[in-house]
Amino acid sequence: MADIYTRYSNDLLQKTDFAAEIYEHKDQIVHPYFHYHDHYEILYVYKGKRTITINDTNFDMNESSIAFIPPYCIHKAEFVQSNYSKRFMINFSTKFINQLSQPIRKKLLTCFSVPNNTITFGKKTIEELVSLFQEIIYYQSQPNDEFSDTRNLLLLSKVLLIASEASNTAQLNKEYIEYSYLIMKISEYIDNNHQDQISLDTLSEKFNISKYTISRTFRSITGYSFVQYINNIRIIHAQNSLLSTSQKITDIAYTCGFESATHFERCFKKITGITPKEYRKKYRVFSD
Repeated sequence: MADIYTRYSNDLLQKTDFAAEIYEHKDQIVHPYFHYHDHYEILYVYKGKRTITINDTNFDMNESSIAFIPPYCIHKAEFVQSNYSKRFMINFSTKFINQLSQPIRKKLLTCFSVPNNTITFGKKTIEELVSLFQEIIYYQSQPNDEFSDTRNLLLLSKVLLIASEASNTAQLNKEYIEYSYLIMKISEYIDNNHQDQISLDTLSEKFNISKYTISRTFRSITGYSFVQYINNIRIIHAQNSLLSTSQKITDIAYTCGFESATHFERCFKKITGITPKEYRKKYRVFSD
């Protein structure tokens, strides 16, 4: 995950399974490439504007909208109109939310299955959520105590419950929700095995579901075809290697699962707009 903001987000969860922060961007984002992570993310931009691209769909974030980004969901965020924005972000792991019982967890996490993964709320609901965000930030600034984990879980549950109810997620197609969970598990498998040659046959056997269903569901849930998704995952891993190692580009191509350096360079340029060599030269400075 080469994006500098991805690394920052991951650092947030290095020592804990729940973290929240307010961050102020005063300058243009230097490196707005696609990334993903293995935890849940809630993103609220309450000052300025940013365009967020989740999977293959663009959405202009504003003071009424909140993004609910599930694990392994490819996304990026860019500024709109000005170089200033202020955002609130919550990150929590699967392990953290799994402290809740399965029925409750399933209900609360439905807000991560809404189309485009972004919900627009009314003024009253936003005010209620912002109040909870402020409370979360306050306790994040305090020393941990014996009640910290329980308190964080309670406050997070309140946020997710409000989001699920206000967005009418109960009316979501149950099949869509089930398939979104399935795609998250398949995406986790792809991430952990991206260096191997993964086919629809492999996934069909692994998850006991037809190739046709996987292919159709990938497109409907993520906006990407299966091949597009796995290529994006491999390119993101390649970006990280280009910035954090001195490996030869050809070696990186094979390590990330591409069958040839030519195919790797073609995919890399198509996704990022520049060649791997240009990428390393342009952005290596920001990773040092």
